[in-house]
Amino acid sequence: MVVTIIHTFLFSSHINNTPTQEPTKAQLIAFNKTGTLPPRAAFCILQFPPSTDIVEAVVDLAKGTVTEWKDIPNAQPVATPDDCFEAEEIVKGDAVVQDLLKKRGITDLDLVACDPWCVF
Repeated sequence: MVVTIIHTFLFSSHINNTPTQEPTKAQLIAFNKTGTLPPRAAFCILQFPPSTDIVEAVVDLAKGTVTEWKDIPNAQPVATPDDCFEAEEIVKGDAVVQDLLKKRGITDLDLVACDPWCVF
């Protein structure tokens, strides 16, 4: 649902993350007393590759609208599985890497795993 709402407004974005915003304790207590449903929303991190700018947005799930929008220039959101697959594709497609692996007797790149996570 969040993806559909965001893409209605901005199809070219890449949605990095969409956790729901859970109701507050006060909203849940009010629901128990009055039966009034608390608002349902999702927080989104949007990317616009190749730009390093991101947007933090909040989507109202009941109304199907974007209720908050914050531009964050030059930011790096958390890596997604798609980012990891792309990094592996880039590394395996590099002629220098292929040559170095071949010198070590590794010619079947399907047996090679590339992990893009940094280690400090």
